[in-house]
Amino acid sequence: TNCCHQQPHLLPPRDVSASSSTTTPAVQVSMFGDGSGGTGTFSNTERRDGLLKWAPASLTSPHVQNLHIVENIELLALLVTNTSVGYTIKQSPIPRVKYLYIHILDGLCAHLVAKSVEFIGMSKVFSIGSGLLLDAKVETVTYGKLPRLVQVEDDWMAGCTHLRHVNFAEPLPNLKVVRHGWMRGCRALTSIDLTPFPTVEHVGDHWLSQCNSLQYANFTAMPFLISVGHFWLYGTVSLRRVSFADMAYLVRIGTSWLAHCCVLEEASFGNMPALLSIGEGFGEGSSLWGPS
Repeated sequence: TNCCHQQPHLLPPRDVSASSSTTTPAVQVSMFGDGSGGTGTFSNTERRDGLLKWAPASLTSPHVQNLHIVENIELLALLVTNTSVGYTIKQSPIPRVKYLYIHILDGLCAHLVAKSVEFIGMSKVFSIGSGLLLDAKVETVTYGKLPRLVQVEDDWMAGCTHLRHVNFAEPLPNLKVVRHGWMRGCRALTSIDLTPFPTVEHVGDHWLSQCNSLQYANFTAMPFLISVGHFWLYGTVSLRRVSFADMAYLVRIGTSWLAHCCVLEEASFGNMPALLSIGEGFGEGSSLWGPS
C-alpha cells in the first residue's frame, strides 16, 4: 500500500473550545487578589497544593480563556495587545512584589486566529499547561526568554496548520519534559530549529507527527534526550533527511517511529550506545525500508 494515503492515528483532541464572544481582544487583563484594575472577572477560586487557582469567568478577548496559577495572585498582570500584525502576550510584574513561579493554565491562545503571536517578558514562567496555541491559525510564533521553564504539558502548538516559523530569543536552559502532541499536525512547517532545546530529556507521543511539509530535521542539537513516546515523526510524508547522530543518552523510543515517511532519502543513527528499546512499527511504510 502507498503510505501517503494512510491516515495516521491521532491523539484525542483536547477539550479546549473558543469562546463564542466576538468582542475586541483585551488590551489588558489584570489578575489581582483584591479584584482591582482589569478587564476580566475571576471566579472558581480554590487552594490546591498551596497554590491559588483562579480561572477567569469572562474576558473581553474571545480567545484567552485560562491564564495562570501563581503563588500569590496579587503578583501578576497579563497584557494582551492586538495589532495589525498579530498578538503580543506579555507578563507584566507589579513593582516591589516578589513571587516564586508562574504556571500557564490549559488552553492559553487555543484556537487563536492571527498572523503572528509573540510571548515576551515571561522570565518567571516555570511550566506551561496543555493546549498552548492548540489549533491556532497562526503563521509565526515568537518566544522571548524563558530561562525558568522546566515542563510543558500536552499539545504545545499542536494542530497549527498555518504555522511556518517558530522563533526563540535564546535556548531554554532548564526545559526537561515536553509531553504528548508537541507540534503534531503542523502541516505548513517545512523545517524546524531544535537548537533551543539542548536540555530536554523526555518527550511524549506524536512529536512532530503528521507535519506533512516537513522536509528536514536534525535532532543532534538535543544530546540529553532519554526517551520519546509513540509516533515520533509518524506520517511526515515530505521528510527527506533526518539525523539522530550522537544522541548518546537516548534509551527508549515508542512504537511507529519514522513510520510512513514516504520520501525519506537519508537517516543517520550514529553513536546511540544507550538505546535499549524501540517499539513496533519502526520505519514501517517508509521509503528507506520499502513498502509496508
